[in-house]
Amino acid sequence: MSIETFKICLVGDARVGKTTFTHALLSNKFKQTYSPTLGVDLDVIIRDIGGEKIRFNIWDCAGDKNFQGLKDGYYLKANAFIVMFDVSKPLDEFKKIYKEISKKNVPILVVGNKIDLNPTFDWSKIECKDKIGISTKSLSGLNVVFERLAQLIE
Repeated sequence: MSIETFKICLVGDARVGKTTFTHALLSNKFKQTYSPTLGVDLDVIIRDIGGEKIRFNIWDCAGDKNFQGLKDGYYLKANAFIVMFDVSKPLDEFKKIYKEISKKNVPILVVGNKIDLNPTFDWSKIECKDKIGISTKSLSGLNVVFERLAQLIE
């Protein structure tokens, strides 16, 4: 039996929690230390969604502008994007990234991380259709991200 496989590019500004998100999914633990992604990190997440196993190849792309040189190459053949932002920070950089990604003809799921730091975040500031709030620290909402992605990709 083959497993359906999707390439997901995880993008966002530096320090929004992209790598912590994938680490939490793989280990079910919050990663306390910070180390920037240099270029891209690849992780495989397999989830049972709707009775079927789905493989998500996660391309965790660097948020620091100094390490983004090859990002256009990383984006090739992506089935979807997760655009992550920190709900406790200004949205200027998120808006730039979202605008760039929205030009691509693929599904986008906007993920607001660190919702535990700002539980009353005003979601009306985010002008997109598909969005969700999570907390990598408390591990809240992480699996819902992949359920939503599967729906968007179908």
